[in-house]
Amino acid sequence: MHEQMPHLAHELRLASDAQRWAVLRMSITDGRTSDAERDHHVKAFLEYASAMRWPLDRLWAYGDGTRIRWSCTSLTSPGCSSMVMVPYPTDASIAQVATWMQQIVRYDGKHGTKLIQSLLYLEDVGNRTALEAAGFHEIAVLQYLERPANASRDPEIAVDCSSSLTAPNWVAYSPSRHAEFCDLIRATYVDSLDCPGLAALRDIDDVIEGHKGAGRFDPGNWFLLRNSDTPIACILFGVSPLRPSAELVYMGVHPRFRGRGIGQFVVSHGVNVMRNAGIQGITLAVDARNVPAIRLYESAGFRTTHSRRAMVRKPTNCG
Repeated sequence: MHEQMPHLAHELRLASDAQRWAVLRMSITDGRTSDAERDHHVKAFLEYASAMRWPLDRLWAYGDGTRIRWSCTSLTSPGCSSMVMVPYPTDASIAQVATWMQQIVRYDGKHGTKLIQSLLYLEDVGNRTALEAAGFHEIAVLQYLERPANASRDPEIAVDCSSSLTAPNWVAYSPSRHAEFCDLIRATYVDSLDCPGLAALRDIDDVIEGHKGAGRFDPGNWFLLRNSDTPIACILFGVSPLRPSAELVYMGVHPRFRGRGIGQFVVSHGVNVMRNAGIQGITLAVDARNVPAIRLYESAGFRTTHSRRAMVRKPTNCG
């Protein structure tokens, strides 16, 4: 009932406010689910978008004069990036989707976007082919994991790292420590198994801003581990603005300190802090090829929920 729209142009255009629900219903939900499930998904998305103050000013619609036939949600994020979401399944041809995506990429690039991403169902061969034709490439298959962290029933995790660290101490993020966090995070990219190549596509300051935009940013939920004065690892969380849940946005260990159990120590610290703050669930995404990280998270109680194919490209006309 939300998709009937009079006088829709026979070309891809930015959608009007009146078309918002229909565009979102088509582009961000699984078209194989029921109408009720899709409407519930849109409602939850709009509530979260409102809480996060997302502008939702890049919703695209293509119609036949009376009905939306294809749509795309391009969601801009801090750090000069955007996430494009396209319908699945779709009646549009691969060539049509590729052409529309090229138009959207040009628009985003002209408006300051430096990196465009898209997450596809693994079985979505059509959109994958269309995005590749539009200049995207696969950066990883992401494995999503979730862990309950309810303070009322989840005991603290105890991990002893005394054999690897002589004087471990934690510091939280602050503007005065921005450079220290940047340097440490940049160092953790060396020989990383998590989306290798992605770091080269973005400036570190854009990466940091993007991490801040994952949930509600609280510097007290970003932790850097030092051994004496030497930064060796970090773990960053973003908390939902609507419910007591958090996303583990990033975790990394300096390459000189890998293989000593420090990753487990860092994750246990983060989970315990979230637990004591009353967080009732933690989610994360990790490159499916990063088997050591997956085993680490599973040992801390995380379990896989689903997977998505991550596609990326840089606009040629950004800036």
